[in-house]
Order: sequence, then structure tokens, then C-alpha cells
Amino acid sequence: MYEPDLERIYRAISMLQTYACMENKGAYEGLLQYYESLGSAETLEDVHLRKRIVEVLGRFDSERRVIEAYVNELKRSPSNNTTNQLYQLILDRLNKADHEIVSELLWKLLEEKKYSTKMKNKITVIAEGYDDDEYERGYFFL
Repeated sequence: MYEPDLERIYRAISMLQTYACMENKGAYEGLLQYYESLGSAETLEDVHLRKRIVEVLGRFDSERRVIEAYVNELKRSPSNNTTNQLYQLILDRLNKADHEIVSELLWKLLEEKKYSTKMKNKITVIAEGYDDDEYERGYFFL
């Protein structure tokens, strides 16, 4: 799975998805370990690969280890125009996951990594448990 040929990687991810959906713990573990081993997303190819993996892992969004992997992605990858799609996908997933786990991990993330005011606000909204509608209506104040 550590093959530089992206087409092979995508095929492997698809196969692992099939087995993971059949509750094959080994396929799930393999995909999660691969995702955790990746470096920071720097190119659009990196972003698209990670988005595909996050989509596959979506079936397991309620598991703490998956939530930790998502938060780790936010920690290791820069927040910029290239990674914006990835950040939005992960923040959407975290917004729907177990709030207690997400909140704990996001507050720790905000202590460890500096973000732009806009991104910090987006992360804070999720850590606080507000939904996007409440934020847009002005119920969230910094």
C-alpha cells in the first residue's frame, strides 16, 4: 500500500473499503494504519487521496481512533487553499461525531497548533458543540 503509483493506491483503498464494509477488522485496521502513516497533505493529489480515505472511514466515524486520526490530519496538514477541501470534509465529519471526544481533541489541537482566525473560529464552533446554522445566526461569540 506504500506504492507511489496513485492508481494502485486507489484500487487498494477500494478493495479495503469492500472488506471493511463486510466488517473485516483487518481491512479497517490496515486502511487506518496507512492513513495514520501519511505525512502532511501538500499537493492536490495528497488532498484527494486523503479525502477518499476519509470517505471510506466514514462508516467508522463514531470510533475514537478514527476521530483521533481526523484530528491528527488537521494537526499535520497545513490549513491553506490547497487543503481547504480536506479540512472542510474532516470538520463536517467531526461535527457529526461524538461531541465529548471531538471537543476534548479539538481543544487540545487548538493549544498545540496556530490557525488563522477564520479557521480557529470554525474549529471552536465544533469544539463548543454549535452547529453551523447557530454560528451563522450569531449565537456564537468569541
